[in-house]
Amino acid sequence: MTPPGEGDAAAPEIALITSAQGADFRAIAALNVLAWGRPPRRGELEQRAIRLAEEVAALAPAGKGIFLAGGSAAPVGFCRVIRDAAEADHWWLAGIVVHPDHRRQGIGRRLALEGIGYARARGARVIRSETHVDNEASIRFHASLGFASEGEFTAADGDRKIGFRLEREGTLPYFPCDGDAASSKLV
Repeated sequence: MTPPGEGDAAAPEIALITSAQGADFRAIAALNVLAWGRPPRRGELEQRAIRLAEEVAALAPAGKGIFLAGGSAAPVGFCRVIRDAAEADHWWLAGIVVHPDHRRQGIGRRLALEGIGYARARGARVIRSETHVDNEASIRFHASLGFASEGEFTAADGDRKIGFRLEREGTLPYFPCDGDAASSKLV
């Protein structure tokens, strides 16, 4: 579990989801859709919830982690870290999502740091991430964590994105799981 910020007793706990038991995937799917600022399409929440449940059921703890802030029934944020299929010491920080009502409270940063620590504790030397080129808040967020830009590219879906890279030698103010797998609460 990540400790809440100093003097912030209301900060949500951040937990590592290790099994499908107890996780409300529909609530997590709804949070993901809400973060994009649009209402869900018909059947979208159910489809996303099924995919997320399948992803968690197939978790290989050595190669993937999903972190949840605020509890599985009423999540306020989540992120995923995934080992790169081609390079075992490269990981991806993906899908950092925080409910709009809970942004600017450090939740996204805490989620990202948990994910980075989790990956590093499992041998990550390089951590990559990406965002849309017009997502200025995300670009600033990645820079604040020490990620360096790898430049713009066009993704397979045609979206323009910017890639980021964080080297093992990068400096972060807090390494939540670096070498300490017991620092995250398991759900």
